[in-house]
Amino acid sequence: MRLLPLFCLLAAGLSAQALDVPAPRSPCRVARVIDGDTFTCTGGRRVRLLLIDAPEGAQRPAGDSATAALQRLVHRNVKVRLELARDSLDRYGRTLAYVWLADDRMVNEELVRAGWAVVELYGRRDQQHLARLRAAEAAAREDHRGWWRDGPIPCRPRDFRARRCGRHSR
Repeated sequence: MRLLPLFCLLAAGLSAQALDVPAPRSPCRVARVIDGDTFTCTGGRRVRLLLIDAPEGAQRPAGDSATAALQRLVHRNVKVRLELARDSLDRYGRTLAYVWLADDRMVNEELVRAGWAVVELYGRRDQQHLARLRAAEAAAREDHRGWWRDGPIPCRPRDFRARRCGRHSR
């Protein structure tokens, strides 16, 4: 019976986030890491880490390092939990999610804190962890970790994909 009031609120258009109810987390067993911010689950679901962007593979050596960093966190057969975005699919059919390890570390945050990804907003996606991710990026930049080791990043992944900067930017 307790679910009825919650159901009524959700039916009225209020999200679980607006009610301060934790977002549901669905299980995933990692099958393969594709790049620094994307992997697949067994069964074929492709997962794109929400609110972050890792260097592209052609942005060597940073792209290779970002992929290796994600592989260390979510290598094959690791069980993770996906906290899905409100709009859970992107235009490429990938599931957008915050990804949680068994020890409750957020993979998205770990990559940003290590300096192998940057915070990136795409439209009006779920942003409940935005402040946390921005703090992780600030710490990585201040401590010169990962991609930040030589100072400012010369070409963010979004700019690289749009061909607004050099082909081999760190």
